[in-house]
Amino acid sequence: MTDHVSVKFNLQKTPLLKKSIFYMWKTTSQFKTNLILDPVNHANVAAQLQLGLCYYLGKGVTKNLREAINVFHLIAKQGNADAQYYLGICHLDSVNVVEAVKWLRLSVKNRHSGAQYRLGMCCLNGLGIERNEVEAFRLLTLSSSQGNEDAQYQLGMCHLNGIGVQANLIESVKWFRQASDKGHVEARYQMGVCFFNRLDVENNVELARKWFQLSRNSESLYYLGLCSCIENDFATAAKYFRVSAEKGNALAQYRFGLCYYKGRGVKKDPLDAFKWFHMSATQGNDSAQYWLGMCYYNGHGVQKDLKEAVKWLELSAKQSNESAQYQLGIWFMNENKIEAAVKCFTLSAHKGKSEAQHKLGELHYRGVFFDKNLDQAIKFFHLAALQGHRGAKRGLALCWYNLAQPLPICHESTEYLSECPRQLCQNSGTCWRAKESLKVATMWFYFSLRGSDLVKLVHWRNQRSITASAVITHGSLMSSIQKHFDIL
Repeated sequence: MTDHVSVKFNLQKTPLLKKSIFYMWKTTSQFKTNLILDPVNHANVAAQLQLGLCYYLGKGVTKNLREAINVFHLIAKQGNADAQYYLGICHLDSVNVVEAVKWLRLSVKNRHSGAQYRLGMCCLNGLGIERNEVEAFRLLTLSSSQGNEDAQYQLGMCHLNGIGVQANLIESVKWFRQASDKGHVEARYQMGVCFFNRLDVENNVELARKWFQLSRNSESLYYLGLCSCIENDFATAAKYFRVSAEKGNALAQYRFGLCYYKGRGVKKDPLDAFKWFHMSATQGNDSAQYWLGMCYYNGHGVQKDLKEAVKWLELSAKQSNESAQYQLGIWFMNENKIEAAVKCFTLSAHKGKSEAQHKLGELHYRGVFFDKNLDQAIKFFHLAALQGHRGAKRGLALCWYNLAQPLPICHESTEYLSECPRQLCQNSGTCWRAKESLKVATMWFYFSLRGSDLVKLVHWRNQRSITASAVITHGSLMSSIQKHFDIL
């Protein structure tokens, strides 16, 4: 790495310091170094830079940021780009960001790659300077072209997220790869993520695993666990989750807790599940907060406590966790707080939670909180049914069955029926739309019993393989529908 944190301390091998005298002796706990510089070396720029680094890094002397600033300032005033850069870094560490930006800019004028990277990050974060993504991208590009791996990694992130430039995955991978080749851990992790997110491409799991193995940071270990889950190797997944979780990764802690909760890769253990959920939840992971709330709600691995359950479910719901929003809705319903329940169900349904969509359909069908509205009930039941929710399929069948009751002919009917073509009405006084509704009701009821073969359902409906007269004669089937929907 080219940043200051990775500069090798090579003081003893510096030829310009050959007149320096080192006295080192070992005490019970540490080495002490006494550095004496003669006047000739003290005037030497390279020696002064090394001395500044000694104070900055605490190598051979007690770490002293103020002394480091004094030393670097003497050389920086002479126009030395390295000193200007390190002086900027020192001011960043002392939270004097305005002064830091001043010296970094001077160093950038001398094409210092480290200064270009640091000033670019200041522009990106609005640190001591107005936030400017375009300028940040320009500076990171300049630094990257000089081989700075930190800048190459950040430039990859810019291309990935569309910061200062249009998002471009190919360019992002290009810069991640260049930084990875220099050993940049985070860049290797991002390479793995790029491949992991394209699992539709053949062999991408193996390519992702390769980069995660090279990175080996806590996030990579978590993803290695996910790779093992994809291959149904839950024992290996649990091992990776454990190592990552022990390093403090909240996602891994949640996943490891789930392993104990469901007994995947490890022996089922409610106490350990609760422990890891709690560790992840306290770090703000919304999924862990939901499961922790459910542990309290059901007394799983901990004494049942509804107050604590609601507390954690609310924290999770505030982060838009649809499962927590739905579960809170159930709790509010049990407490007869219908308005609060409807609000939670609505939030969850908009996030795609099929159970919440089914609940809203049920409320519209029953006329609870809302006026009874079959159209709205059908809308929400249909959304849930498309996700395979069996109760929603039955709800759809009942709604369509209710619409299929004998109706007057169109020209004597309400506005709703006036949309039905008059020529399709029959002299019996039963609307064609009612017969069609009965067909749809029969089909949804059939699929609520047989599963979610929606392709067959659509084909059946489009081809009208069941005639209206045939459906209407199925009186026993309609009685069965009514019987099954008594539960609504």
